Amino acid sequence: MLKNILAIFILLLITSFTCFSQQVDWLATGGGTSNDGGAAISTDQNGNNYTVGFVFTGTTTNPRFGTDTISKGKNNAYDGFIVKHDVRGNKKWVKSFGAIGNDGLTGIKTIGDTSIVVVGLYRSSGVKLDTASLATPQSFSYNLVVGLLDTAGNVKWAKTAELGNIFWSTNNNFYTPTVDVNSSGDIVIGGSYRTSAKFDTTTISTNSNVIALFVASYSIGGKFNWVKNVSSPSTSFGTRVTLDDNGNIYCSGMYSISVTIDSKTVNTAGSRDIFLAKIDTGGSLKWLKSYGGTSLDEAYGLAIDKFNNLYLGGRFYNSFKVGDSTLSTISGTSNIIDC
Repeated sequence: MLKNILAIFILLLITSFTCFSQQVDWLATGGGTSNDGGAAISTDQNGNNYTVGFVFTGTTTNPRFGTDTISKGKNNAYDGFIVKHDVRGNKKWVKSFGAIGNDGLTGIKTIGDTSIVVVGLYRSSGVKLDTASLATPQSFSYNLVVGLLDTAGNVKWAKTAELGNIFWSTNNNFYTPTVDVNSSGDIVIGGSYRTSAKFDTTTISTNSNVIALFVASYSIGGKFNWVKNVSSPSTSFGTRVTLDDNGNIYCSGMYSISVTIDSKTVNTAGSRDIFLAKIDTGGSLKWLKSYGGTSLDEAYGLAIDKFNNLYLGGRFYNSFKVGDSTLSTISGTSNIIDC
């Protein structure tokens, strides 16, 4: 394990050094005069790229991409957007997402060169994803949106779920939903909810006023398959998800005290640790593991390659243990983990 970590670190260094010789083919910007951000980006097989994020809109602040206005006339709140650029950087289209409250799109993945899957959060009533009208959230609560669009930006279907009064911040992505897909069109969503969440007719819950995590599965046709509760007696966050080509799901996140999936529970070694779990295509937990040291440990990236090697990235303080290997930081600092 330690040899693998060192090899990856050297590869990253080499990649960083060679970046100095690369040219920038094109650069595109959008937004307004306040806080705007791109949350995620994905590409199709033809080199087109699709970006989602959020823009701040005031009574006189009307953010744009080129000549296309994303949002206007709101009273100091956020809207989401999807924008497509071709391989040469030409903007093909842009679509806004939101109404009067704080709404944003946080994740995007492409399926081949035909479809786009987006996820996000919204708090407003009267919100549409393209032409699809979305259910109104409960008072002081956010809803999840999951949608499939074609590469022209036309919605094929949109689904929602109730997540409660969770946090949404433009400064971090601890609590925002993420998405992954595989070549078969399986869709997995990871994210946060407070107290209880409702997906279709399925309700999951945790301790009162605690933010917990979920992992949900959808088909490419928009069918909700199942949702898995990832609960903890304390607030947990930072869900990351990825899929292999057999439909198995891997999820990671950060937790304190303990975390439970189905009947399996793991406990922290320090004040905050990382969990990693595998769930099969039918929603059954295969395994649940905990990694960390005696202090704060955080996971931010999760990926799987075509050989089913799983990669987890994050940072740790003081020390970090994976199996029989223990890493230590330089005194008083935090270090990157890549395993």
